[in-house]
Amino acid sequence: MFTPPSETSTTMYFVYALSFFLLIYAVYRGLFTRLRTPEDYLIRAKNYVSYFRSHKKAIRTLENGLQLPELTEAQKQEFYFRLGIEHYRLRDYATAVTHFDHVIPRLKKRKLEYDSGYLSMIMSYYNDGQEATARKIYHQLLSKQHTDVRFSFVTSLDKRIFKDTERKK
Repeated sequence: MFTPPSETSTTMYFVYALSFFLLIYAVYRGLFTRLRTPEDYLIRAKNYVSYFRSHKKAIRTLENGLQLPELTEAQKQEFYFRLGIEHYRLRDYATAVTHFDHVIPRLKKRKLEYDSGYLSMIMSYYNDGQEATARKIYHQLLSKQHTDVRFSFVTSLDKRIFKDTERKK
């Protein structure tokens, strides 16, 4: 039977030290380096939420990213989409809806990339009292199901929030 040695060897101390420095470097790169590209801003905001659950810092980072002069329309829509998701998570549905309003043209694309944040978009409109808009987005995403099966997640809303409209029919 194998039993590990009772004394920690110098090699293990070296491995521990190396691991510690790699961790510190990863945190430094993820949170303290200068933001240069729009993708840097998106990644930094994601890191704030992932590591610290700090939605307000993520919102500030995304708002700063929106100020970049070289943003394309698709990049602006991505920033507004992420801002809407963060406001939804803070239960500020009215502000989330104002950001999601910029993203609605993106839904009309034939090849729409899947993102679970679309559920937050539908729920924001619904919780803000705009059920007709929520249902419209719901049907647009449901029509994308033939290109990407993952869009079928919106059917979970049938029984949760749209149940009362089915009874009226």
